[in-house]
Amino acid sequence: MTLLFADLGLSGDRSKSALAQYDSSVRREIARFRGREIRSGAQRYLATFDGPARAIRSACTMAALARQLKIDVKIGLHTGECDVLGDTLQGLAVDVAAQIAAKASPAKCLFPVP
Repeated sequence: MTLLFADLGLSGDRSKSALAQYDSSVRREIARFRGREIRSGAQRYLATFDGPARAIRSACTMAALARQLKIDVKIGLHTGECDVLGDTLQGLAVDVAAQIAAKASPAKCLFPVP
């Protein structure tokens, strides 16, 4: 399973309408690329995809939208096995995706290349 972890940065002056527009667009993009949103908070998203190509396309679209709306977002992708507990995921793959996102530049997606 390929994981997409996106974290909105706290810097910058973002309006509530820009954040609402970004949120609805992100959900639409995840669905468009056949992803499944696992959880989201006010400032982060975790989604799964059945293949890395769809996850990459979704991440790049999310980054482009963030640039348009002047929103800082860091996106990380990782493929690995997860523990599924009800509607949540946990495990090393989730942690790695979050760590990759933390190292990404705002409005760019970062994924390791083997």
